[in-house]
Order: sequence, then structure tokens, then C-alpha cells
Amino acid sequence: MASTQEIRRRIKSVKNTRQITKAMEMVAASKMRRAQDSTIKSRAYAHEALKLLKNLAGKADETIHPLLSSREIKSILAIVVSSDKGMCGGYNSQILKKTIHFIGENKDKKINWVAIGKRSEHILKKLDQSIVASFSNFPTYPQNSDISPISKIGIDGFQTDKYDQVVIIFTKFISTLKQEPVAKILLPMSLIRATELLEETVDKNGANYEYEPDQNIVLNYVLPRLSETQIFHAILEAIASEQSARMMAMKNASDNAGELIDDLTLTYNSMRQASITQELAEVSAGSAAIK
Repeated sequence: MASTQEIRRRIKSVKNTRQITKAMEMVAASKMRRAQDSTIKSRAYAHEALKLLKNLAGKADETIHPLLSSREIKSILAIVVSSDKGMCGGYNSQILKKTIHFIGENKDKKINWVAIGKRSEHILKKLDQSIVASFSNFPTYPQNSDISPISKIGIDGFQTDKYDQVVIIFTKFISTLKQEPVAKILLPMSLIRATELLEETVDKNGANYEYEPDQNIVLNYVLPRLSETQIFHAILEAIASEQSARMMAMKNASDNAGELIDDLTLTYNSMRQASITQELAEVSAGSAAIK
């Protein structure tokens, strides 16, 4: 049985741990609020981008631009977004399950991977997958310049027929308590997918566009930007999900530490009381023997 001194040390150690988890919870909460704000703001832009894609794709023949062309899928570029660090609950395990499921669904196809976050790189290496690029220490608040190298790999690979499909696997932010891993097809761009994504979020009255100076010039500029926008938005969703998961994990750790401190304190007080009672009994017995 542990001595009172050992229990005091354990109480002190758990209190120090609770201070750390509480601080990490507060940091994650701050980052989560900012990430949520960025995600919500980007959704409006992403929806408008998809609305534009719907109109452009509806008026354009699939053969008019490489990013609109569908072909038999033999090779896939999959972008997977995870965290660089742990201590974020089941966030990374959800991505692992989705990644394994995606590999199983496409076992007859060649898959190359772009790993965003050290955890996804570690997962893919353990699964013996082909990684063509890895991005670690990704900024919590990314800029367009951080996204450009990723989108370039996907767009260039698709346009040169190196990949027949480009997919991004990320965790969609639903609420602070719920995040959902999804696999979203980025390329080829599709009117059908754009319509499915838009039907519940934007109005169904599409605007009429006139191409100026030329349809090809407009598509060459707009379509890569739209693809980059979808990657940017997916990464923002993943960051918001990560910080939400980390905040809840640290909150649960802090709560558990508090309960453990209460239990240890109760045990410590009980042991002290038993020790004092025993000492009093010994003094009384000694006094009685002298008399």
C-alpha cells in the first residue's frame, strides 16, 4: 500500500498534468474559434465557386478543357489531411480508418499520395503506400501560397494524364463535438457533383455568363482556381476539426485529472485519519500501562 508521502507526490504530479492539459485546452479553444470562423467564411466563397463551376461546366463541352474530361480511372492521386501532433482524441484514427477504406475500395488502381501532416505520412508509410509529396508543420492559418504547391501537383498530374482522378481525404467540421471524415473528388470537375453540393446550400437560379475574350481563356484561368479553392476549403475544415478534437480531448483529460485528484485526496485524508487514530490509541494504551 502506498504511503502518504507517495500519495502526496502523485497528487502534485496530477495537478501539474492538469495545469498542462488546461493550458492546451485553452490554446486549442482559441485556435478552434479562429479556424471555425475561417471555415465558415470560406464556405460562402466555396459555394459561389461551385455555383460558377455549375454554370461553366453546364455550358462547356467536356473536351474543351482537360480538367472537365472524364476517363477510365486507372491511377489516382489522393491527398490526405491529418495533424502534425497527437493529443487530439480520435481525429487521426478517423482519418486512418477512412484512408484504409479508400485503399480497399481502389485496390485494383494505382494510388499515389500527398500527405499533409506528419501523422498521415506515418500512416501511409506503415501501409506501404507510394508518397509523392509530404507537407509537415502546415500552418494553422494557411494562405493561398501554402495551398498552391499542393494544387499544382494535382492539376498538373491530371492535365498530363498522369492521374485519372484527384481525391482529397479530410475531416469535415460539423460541430465542436462531431467531425466526419470524407473523401471528396476534386478532379475531374463535374456538373453533377457541383449540383449535388449546391442543391441544399445555394439558390437554384444560376446566373448567365458571357465568355470574354474567349471561352478557353476563361476556363484556363477559372477552373484551376476553383480546384485550388476546394483544396483550401477542405484544409480549413480539417484544421477546425483538429482543433475542436484537441480541445475536447484536453478538456476530458483535465476533467479526469480533477476526478483522480479528488480520489487521491480522499485516500490521503483517510490514511492520515487512520494514522492519527492509531497514534492516539497507542498513546492511550501506553498511558494506561503506566497507571
